[in-house]
Amino acid sequence: MNKKNLLALAGALVIGASVGIVYEKFLASVLKEKLESISFDLKPEPIGYQGVAKIEAVQAYLFYDHTGGISGNLLTKKHLVLWNTVIGEGDAGEGSNSTLVVVEVSGEGSSAKVNVVITDEDQKTIINETRKFWIFDSDRKFYMPFIVPNTGCKEITITAKLVGKGFSPSSISQTIPFKCGE
Repeated sequence: MNKKNLLALAGALVIGASVGIVYEKFLASVLKEKLESISFDLKPEPIGYQGVAKIEAVQAYLFYDHTGGISGNLLTKKHLVLWNTVIGEGDAGEGSNSTLVVVEVSGEGSSAKVNVVITDEDQKTIINETRKFWIFDSDRKFYMPFIVPNTGCKEITITAKLVGKGFSPSSISQTIPFKCGE
């Protein structure tokens, strides 16, 4: 999937996750415009394919509510402080109530499914979705976006796992340490 398709899919997901028709249209147009102006550094790199699809990585980006911008990948930062993210404190830099999660899958000539479960610190399920993917090109990568609403005050855990017959188990679990308080 190329960057343009990823951006279009992220815009569509924002529409489905937003509340209210007016808010949905506004957020989708702003997100699409901002995503088109940034680079995700999602260039595929050659990998030694052994005939098995694999979950390679989970990436997470804050969506800035007041500017429509997007942060850098939260999961690559050490000692990340996401305290009162909803009002822009800590490492957030700006207020954020939504998080863009991208699951990276590698393989070649593959068609399978990825199950993504996102829960908060109270074990409440925010997203539990299984999606099919296809990898038939030379890039050998597939990027699957998810918009997670109402983030910023409770820690969330993202678990992505490969499901389907004929595939070795492959999964990644990452936690984003959101917290709020005085």
